[in-house]
Amino acid sequence: MTDLQEIWNGAWKITKPAGEARGEPPPGFRSSPSPLPPELPKPPVPYTTGWRFTAESHSAPNPTLVTRGCCKNSESDKIERKQLSPVERCLKRPPLPGGKGNDSIRLEVIKLLKGGDGHNSQVFTVRLIAPAASQSLPQEGTELVANIYDPLYFGDDEGLLNPFLCMDKYYTHEANAYKALGELHNCGIPKYYGSYSLDLLVDSTRKRTVRMILIEHVRGMTMADAEPEWFSQNARQHIMKTIVDLESRIYEKDIWLVDLEPRNIIIRSVVD
Repeated sequence: MTDLQEIWNGAWKITKPAGEARGEPPPGFRSSPSPLPPELPKPPVPYTTGWRFTAESHSAPNPTLVTRGCCKNSESDKIERKQLSPVERCLKRPPLPGGKGNDSIRLEVIKLLKGGDGHNSQVFTVRLIAPAASQSLPQEGTELVANIYDPLYFGDDEGLLNPFLCMDKYYTHEANAYKALGELHNCGIPKYYGSYSLDLLVDSTRKRTVRMILIEHVRGMTMADAEPEWFSQNARQHIMKTIVDLESRIYEKDIWLVDLEPRNIIIRSVVD
């Protein structure tokens, strides 16, 4: 028997899209615009091992509407990108409001899984130092995975993408998808521990806000790191059937997985 879990980063899309035919561009058509000048300097990434922070519970708003080009920079956005520093843009463009909760938790970063400048989100393991009064969280000392949606360190494809629209999209879609898939927690996807908000100091008088979700820390190896010869034929068939069955159950909830790849699948154990 194979025990599988899956983790996702910006991989949820709430509405099933209609198929669109895509023809070849005409001769001389320029498929991508010229890149904008480099962004102004950014401060160092704060998400490092040992960093401790407090997060407040937060109710994510409804998933943002997804249309063609919905996350691209407008012409005014491109001008703003050239004139304002990335930090000033973050102060000007906070995340969508949602609802503020009543609980707060204290966390410590253990290990960076994916992050730094130029990433869709900052993903790292954390230790729960001071859990909230809510019974939904595990005991103090438990290791979880935090996924922070920080537009300051988003890779905007040389100015093509709007980091604030992208972060709102990723956060609202993932948080709502995890809530909608509650019956599958620990049965194909990690257990979900809620959505949060945290404030990061900019200077002595200003701070900026980013959103975060917490999920179970699933230990194992990714399918991308596994070699087929490590598994029997029966085990390989069971792995593939488990993935297909899970994707079908998620699709029945009107949720489309747009990043179903081996690197996003964790194999916890395999027993023939």
